[in-house]
Amino acid sequence: MARPHVYIHRIGRSYAEYMPTENEARLRAFARVTSDGLVETALPPERLAQRLRGVDGILSLNGIGAEEITEEILTKASTVRVAVISHYFHGNHDRAAVAWRREGVEVIDASDGNNRAVAEWTLGAAITGLLRFAEFDRAMRSGVLWPDGSVADHLSGKVVGIVGLGRVGRIVAKYFSPFDVELLGYDAYVA
Repeated sequence: MARPHVYIHRIGRSYAEYMPTENEARLRAFARVTSDGLVETALPPERLAQRLRGVDGILSLNGIGAEEITEEILTKASTVRVAVISHYFHGNHDRAAVAWRREGVEVIDASDGNNRAVAEWTLGAAITGLLRFAEFDRAMRSGVLWPDGSVADHLSGKVVGIVGLGRVGRIVAKYFSPFDVELLGYDAYVA
């Protein structure tokens, strides 16, 4: 079986953060690699189509410029079967993924790797602030057993506002639901 041909799309100066030398070596151990990882600016469409000729898979490591790989370019390349979008944020690559799928490319979108961790941190920070953990801890460590005589509040029955209902915002809403709160959400991009 022939080795797959993988194209690494442009990232620019942060290429080493996404693709350390040892990871690129692992990829090269089983695949033929064409890399534009260090390229900062978009390639002209004809040049990009040439770079993609004979490529089986695209690796888009941060989503920047993913929409440069248009349906027309994929049609000219004609061999791309799979594309992986892998980065820590959900950028503007949605349109590219839709276009790629229309061209019959299997798109693996792994751009939500940190969403749950961020949502969990958000829930934890909200509970920590509401229950005043840090304040009570500091006071008790300094010898004050009941800092101001008050009791920490609780989540149940509260109104929780979430600004931004993207991937993380929707997970945050889900995580708050079991606490019997009223959820209010706002997102300028969701009707």
